[in-house]
Amino acid sequence: MQYPSRQSGLSAGIRWAVVLSACLAALLIRWEMGRSIVFAEPGFVYLQGNDAWAHARSIDYLTHNFPHRLLFDPFSAWPDGQPAGMAPLFNVLVAVTALALGGGTPSELLTHTVLAWAPVVLAALLPIPVWLLGRRMFGSETAGLAAAWFIALMPGHFHFVSKLGFGDHHILETLLACTGMLALVEATLSDGRTRRRWTAFAAVVWSAYLAAWVAAALLIGVLVAWAGLELLTAHLRRTEPTDVVGMLLPILLLGWLSIQFEAPHVWTLITQVALPFGLAALLLLAGLFRLSQRRGWPLWAAPAGVTAAVAAMAAAGAVAAPAQFAFILDKVMLAAPDARYQTIAEMRPLVVFNGPWFWVPLWEQFRMTFPLAVVGAAFAFESRAAIAPPVRRLLLLWTVVFFALSLMENRATYYLAVNLSLLAGFALSEIAQRLSPPRWQTAAMAALALFAVLPDAAGIEAQYGRYYPVFTDYRKAYEYLRTQTPEPLGADGFYARFVRPPEGQPYPYPPSAYGVMNWWDIGHHVTALGRRIPVANPYQSGAETAATFFLERDPAIAVEQLRQLRARYVIVGPDMLMNRLEDMHPGSGGIDTMPQWINRRRSDMYRMAIREEPTVVRQMLVFFPAYFETMAARLALYAGEATEAESITLVRLELDQDEWWVEDAKSFDTVDERAAFLAEHPDEGWQVASVNPYHTCVPLEAAPGLRLAYKSQFRTLPAVKVFEVDDHPAPSLLSAAP
Repeated sequence: MQYPSRQSGLSAGIRWAVVLSACLAALLIRWEMGRSIVFAEPGFVYLQGNDAWAHARSIDYLTHNFPHRLLFDPFSAWPDGQPAGMAPLFNVLVAVTALALGGGTPSELLTHTVLAWAPVVLAALLPIPVWLLGRRMFGSETAGLAAAWFIALMPGHFHFVSKLGFGDHHILETLLACTGMLALVEATLSDGRTRRRWTAFAAVVWSAYLAAWVAAALLIGVLVAWAGLELLTAHLRRTEPTDVVGMLLPILLLGWLSIQFEAPHVWTLITQVALPFGLAALLLLAGLFRLSQRRGWPLWAAPAGVTAAVAAMAAAGAVAAPAQFAFILDKVMLAAPDARYQTIAEMRPLVVFNGPWFWVPLWEQFRMTFPLAVVGAAFAFESRAAIAPPVRRLLLLWTVVFFALSLMENRATYYLAVNLSLLAGFALSEIAQRLSPPRWQTAAMAALALFAVLPDAAGIEAQYGRYYPVFTDYRKAYEYLRTQTPEPLGADGFYARFVRPPEGQPYPYPPSAYGVMNWWDIGHHVTALGRRIPVANPYQSGAETAATFFLERDPAIAVEQLRQLRARYVIVGPDMLMNRLEDMHPGSGGIDTMPQWINRRRSDMYRMAIREEPTVVRQMLVFFPAYFETMAARLALYAGEATEAESITLVRLELDQDEWWVEDAKSFDTVDERAAFLAEHPDEGWQVASVNPYHTCVPLEAAPGLRLAYKSQFRTLPAVKVFEVDDHPAPSLLSAAP
């Protein structure tokens, strides 16, 4: 069935000019805001985000070994190595572009430059399918045009993952998902040969989408659920359903065939099961509903039978393959991550924030787009709205699922951004139509759109911080590892053709191999820039091992752990410590998040308290001896050297309901004086503590067997340091430091 569109009266040239202007704005904003950070240093590209360096490693490997991809990387995690956990499409596109621009032998600088530009170019293309989807979905040209501008200027996490230097696959996912939805909507709203053409195009696009994200079965699951909903709706109304099975069949079948060529990965394996299961479920559902109509069964019989069959299949799977069932359930539950995974910034719930009310994170993420989208949703589900019922239900299901996922994990917002842009554009179109005379509607629409997108544009600036100088120190430390430490796999080992070991077996490293102890958030840097093997990486591999080492309070035990692990070097930096009060949140990283991974209490190390001063009441952090005794603090602050107490203080805290108050604090000239005072006042609640995270309140002994091998230049923060595990420690570099 063909559905009419409400035209805006604008010529095709003007419409394309409006959309291409949105594309150009998306590109120029990202370039102008990010170039001074990403290209701050000639000859080097400061890629943004941890995962960009994982992509850099895989893309560099592909350009050196084309067409062979990196399927298993022994440089990713020590001591077992790790499969490359990426879908191939994004890396292949970047690598092929770099190879073409570099005449078949691109430099690392050229490859990383292409990688830095990739999300910007993809984000600049996105307004086109958003416009086409909006005008087709709502039957309104102006709705699509407004939606294109909303997505171009979308702030929040969407802009963060699409900015210059953020070399990751997220915006490719969003672009393909939006284009796939456009093709599916076009197929739904057409018939005959036109429907078949759009269905074929949809199958190709959704297959590409599956090749862009290992967990792509999630959105494919939304399509299957929508098709099931259409079949159920037709069954309950006793009408002939839209040919949703005919449209989904080639999408699921071609998608399943396309992922057979991907590297084995936990999510890919789930997708390989989910796609044929979804296809079989739709065929069964369609057949059962048709049989019910022929036999004259009650309306409830078929849905009840399907529900019982699904429950029986789930129960049978749990009984027949409990380990596999538990594994799949565990992966599904990552949609609502526990405390450990909430230490990962992109997996934090959207509503975890430091604002006073619920709408603050929604405003920060979407600005005016969100309230307008709510209005648009109300308009979309009015009975008089010119939206085809199947499309209406698809929009509803798609939006509700990803809004719920965004509340659980903020990384889903880069999908939700498309939905909200579409609904906000529709809202403006309807408001302009209902409140303006016909001849003024275009002008009213333009004025409303300008008013709506200005707050969005203003919110973009929040995604850009200043150039981060500590990364320069880290980069020099990685350069030291790369050039001044032994090659773990030989001179040509970094780009060698690696073979994945049999399932359940570690990688057969040569005797020359060793690990680098690090906290997980710099693991990809150690691999891509240092060309060494990190103990932990941003896939959270080795996070428990690293947390155990860095929180260990006995240096001898910690160094023995390194020897048992064959970790030859340790790298630490100022970001491992609590630098500022505002750093104390679940995604702050470093010592604030380490306790979550090994079931320790960070309150044993430090606590947030309130202190009443003559003119102000302020929050502060109080640091206990357990904080300074950790290996993280010993190495980052004092390079493992013995040191005397610097902050010879006592603090008395009182718990008032849920808040700790600093009742009193005292300073002493010597540790002995403090000890004598404590002995004289044993029951008054005094605690040895410091209010400065860089000044220990207790003396610390030296860490035996660790030699300071490299130290970055001095800054206002502690230097980045590299230590070598040494059975016969050499003189410390501290004495030679400038």
